[in-house]
Formats: sequence, C-alpha cells, structure tokens
Amino acid sequence: MNRFEKFTIETLQRAKSMREYLSIQTWGLAGQYDINERHIRERLLELQAEKYIRMSAWDGNRDRPFEEWESADAFFDSTTDSGYKRIWLLIRGAEFLENLPQPDPRSDLNPRIGFTARVQ
Repeated sequence: MNRFEKFTIETLQRAKSMREYLSIQTWGLAGQYDINERHIRERLLELQAEKYIRMSAWDGNRDRPFEEWESADAFFDSTTDSGYKRIWLLIRGAEFLENLPQPDPRSDLNPRIGFTARVQ
C-alpha cells in the first residue's frame, strides 16, 4: 500500500469512527502522511466528487457545505476555525471500507503480540 492509499483508507476509517464528523487540517495531514498538501486537497476533492465523503467548513457564521463556497481554493484556504474542515463519511465510503480485503490472521505479515507461559 502506498502513502496515498494509506491516507485515503485511514481518513475514511477515522471518519467512520466519529459520532458526527472528522475534523482535519490539510497541512497537518500533509505532514502526517508526507504528501504535498496540494495532493491531500486533490484526493479529498476526488472523494467528495465520488460521494465517499461530504465536506464543510466554518465560514465565521455557520458550517457551510463545500458546494456553497466560491471555489475549492476558497474552501481550503479559509483560516476560520483554525483552518479545520469537517468530513462526514457517506454510504459509498462506508461500502468501500467494508469491501477492503481483510488481512489473513495466519499471515506472517500480521505478527501476534503476546507471550506464552510454561509451567515448570
């Protein structure tokens, strides 16, 4: 799995684990995944267009859906609310996560952590 796939899957998983929405800052994700912030934004736009997620951001008065912003740049460049964006997982994103191959628990790529005890 490359870092772009990891970013996509982990962002969707994090959004799934939230009660309402996931708060993100694109510059923070860029540092976390070692991906150019422009590419983080591009991937989020792709996920929004494919209806995996829904995005919004606080505009100073209310939480405004992505579609109501003048442009993608206006949305992502807004520093209101410290630049946080909100991500909701949509049904298509949840289905994508459910269809991911599950790791084989017997695989050496999934080492078990623990110990065995021996009675003497």
